[in-house]
Amino acid sequence: MLKLSWTTRGSDGGDAISSYNVEWDTKSGTSEVQRVRVSSTSSLSGSFKLSFEYAKTAAINFDATNADVQAALEAVSTVGTVVVSDRTVASTYSQWTITFSSNVGDLNLLAVDTTSLLPNDATQSVVQVTAGVVPVFDSGTIGINTLPLGKVSIVPVPEIQKIWIRTKAADLGGDFKVYSFIQILQINNTHTTTIHATTLVHFNHLYSINSTATIQSTTIHSTTLIHSNHLHR
Repeated sequence: MLKLSWTTRGSDGGDAISSYNVEWDTKSGTSEVQRVRVSSTSSLSGSFKLSFEYAKTAAINFDATNADVQAALEAVSTVGTVVVSDRTVASTYSQWTITFSSNVGDLNLLAVDTTSLLPNDATQSVVQVTAGVVPVFDSGTIGINTLPLGKVSIVPVPEIQKIWIRTKAADLGGDFKVYSFIQILQINNTHTTTIHATTLVHFNHLYSINSTATIQSTTIHSTTLIHSNHLHR
């Protein structure tokens, strides 16, 4: 699975940004599948190692689980993500099916080191079950035909924060300050209902803010701030 992230911007220098379009190529290609088998004429014991290109795994028990083989392969620098399945263990042989999720294309076969397998006549085989195929870019143009990308529109969710100013008995009065990152702004009236219009808009990293006074009395005041263009995914 591919995960995508990016740093949001509240403005591109013109109109406010309301959404982001994410596009991708829609063909996935074909994953390489190989089957590894170790066997002998009598009961197996000991361990073996797998190597892909120039890198080799740690020792793998002759009867290792799917998860053990997967962990050993994924610890190798030349291997990305794999799925190990169809484990079969008998007295004289063991085998696993390995699907390469990250390594793309028609891959070289895994190599098996049986030096530590017993008995000494133990053998190994690696068979390509499915040849990997590199994904074909299916978008852009072919002749006069334009092929589409996969596409989704991401609409960010506004951040909502609430400012509360409270006293137990005495009437509220005076002023307070609002901090955002390294900036400080003075609010000259604790009873103001237009914080966004008169002051917060001067924060140079906030692009558009709406505020609503939800509670106001002699002892308590609350203002809800909606950062409509300072967005978080």
